Amino acid sequence: MINKAKNNFRTFLIVLIGSSSILFILIFALGIFPTNLRLNLPAQVVLTSATSTLPNNFGGYNIVYYTKGNLSNLPLIPQSGSRPAKNGCYFDQNYGLNVCRTTDSLLDISGETSGIRPIYSRWTIDNSDGKYYLVISSGDHGHLIYSRSDNSLRKRITEFTNREGNELRWDYSGQYPNRLYYVSGCTFNQYDFVSGQTQLIRDFSLDFPGCGRILNDVEGDSSAGSRYWTWMMQWAYDGQNYNLGAIFTYDKQENKILGKLDQTKYLELGGKYPYLDKFGNKSFPKPNMVDMSPSGKKAVALFGRSWGASTSVTNWTASSSGIYWTSVNTNGNSLASVKENENDYVYEGGSSWDSSAINSYLTKPGTYFFDRSLNRLYILPLSENTLISGATWSYGSRPLDAAGYFDGPHAFDKDFSLPVKVCVDETHSGWAYDYQGNEVYVCQDNRTDYLTATNIETGTKINLIYHGDLGWGNGMHFSRGTLTSKGWVLVSTYTDPSMRLDKWGADQLFFLEIKDVSEHPRIWRLASTHNNYEPGLYEREAFAPISTDGKTVWWSGVWPNSNNLVETYKIDLPDSWSSILSGEFVPETPTDLEPPQIWLDSIISQIKNIFIQPLFTLAY
Repeated sequence: MINKAKNNFRTFLIVLIGSSSILFILIFALGIFPTNLRLNLPAQVVLTSATSTLPNNFGGYNIVYYTKGNLSNLPLIPQSGSRPAKNGCYFDQNYGLNVCRTTDSLLDISGETSGIRPIYSRWTIDNSDGKYYLVISSGDHGHLIYSRSDNSLRKRITEFTNREGNELRWDYSGQYPNRLYYVSGCTFNQYDFVSGQTQLIRDFSLDFPGCGRILNDVEGDSSAGSRYWTWMMQWAYDGQNYNLGAIFTYDKQENKILGKLDQTKYLELGGKYPYLDKFGNKSFPKPNMVDMSPSGKKAVALFGRSWGASTSVTNWTASSSGIYWTSVNTNGNSLASVKENENDYVYEGGSSWDSSAINSYLTKPGTYFFDRSLNRLYILPLSENTLISGATWSYGSRPLDAAGYFDGPHAFDKDFSLPVKVCVDETHSGWAYDYQGNEVYVCQDNRTDYLTATNIETGTKINLIYHGDLGWGNGMHFSRGTLTSKGWVLVSTYTDPSMRLDKWGADQLFFLEIKDVSEHPRIWRLASTHNNYEPGLYEREAFAPISTDGKTVWWSGVWPNSNNLVETYKIDLPDSWSSILSGEFVPETPTDLEPPQIWLDSIISQIKNIFIQPLFTLAY
């Protein structure tokens, strides 16, 4: 009887297990259980938000959500690894990407003593068919064209003088992959690097008599199709300066100047600081640089922040030897200017004078000294009679322009109408598109200490990340994003050596999501720059442009414990990464997943241990 009961129970278990297995397989086949569950994400992948749009099948990379003041998921990763040889790569498990070296200065260019690097971060360096990329010698060897397929030096440009100031840019139209454009003096030119032939496009000295040069000042670029450009026209060198005569926009396709911001327009828009240069040319304050937005809708002029105060003076106290003084209050700042009507006074002397002996220093009419300890301004006037009226002093930077169209960078329509403020000051900046396809201007706001993104048509600004959470010792550059990388901006940092171990942002390449800090934007950490930056060495600032297709990032750096030459490095990104991270596209066969059978085996093993084995034990 007992044996029969056991046999009946065995039969029951077999039927039960068989039925359960069939049911489980059916449930699995119908998709009730997830087939893309990853049990063991690498340690560097942190998916910390329940509101994530990040698919689980884009694992293997260092992607985290940012919360202001909480850096628990952003650990410092010190630079490590030996420098690879040219064309060599190493896989950095901290980031899930290969770091590859593309140049060897000593082998590529005989006599190179400084290194080879991308010129800047704010435009792409690859040509329109993706076969070549443009870099520059930090020494004296000009621009260099490399093949992307094997990083061989394709050409050193020698047919004309080519320095950073010649502003070489590829043709982006897709029609002329071998063509570059450049400026020289007041001319705009094109160059075919295969034939070596150059051709004049337009001589702007015919449009601006007295022109000394045209430039965007190195950091600007044309629109994405190379059609629209913006430059400054500066008057001939006066022995000290190239003074600004105009900012203008140009349509290369129509060979036509579209708009002009000259002194007359500057005054119409409320500018308060017109002047004449030494040759009598009408001038006004220069921006740091000018740029055309990728879409060609807006021209940006990076005017500095206006601040301070300007005060008229009517009460002067006579001192000895014709010197007069008045009390001033600059809130601890140095004086920026002293004027008598339209005449600028010249500062004389050092930082600390004996005010009782001031007459031994101010001996030339039209000079001044400011004693900050006493808050006194001393002048030796041009004419004593004009002291009653017309004298002003100011501190700060163009204080009368405050809150106007020349207070900080502004984006203008191509006819210089409809200005929109896009940043607070002339800080490092770049371009991106938000998820809706709107162009945004990304910059470092040095008044709030946020990295910000501003819609160039509406002026709507969002805060992306707090600088203090990156680390105060980090300077940064931004790329020029395209629609292939919409929703993100590429950031590269260069770090003061004394603060290299301070915060996670030290010597980093990362993508920052274009979302307000309140929405917890994602940070995709791509690589360490492996850069031994030293303050004051411009070529070591890790300029990092992104390719037109958004799949390759180049940057420059001096690898620690190497020969102190700047070299160019790169990483290649996964195909369709932008679409994947935005949730628009999910690859059919993700490569980073463990097979579903591993998940199934684990579940079956647990069912067996918890349920089945005890039943068999009971049965026997």
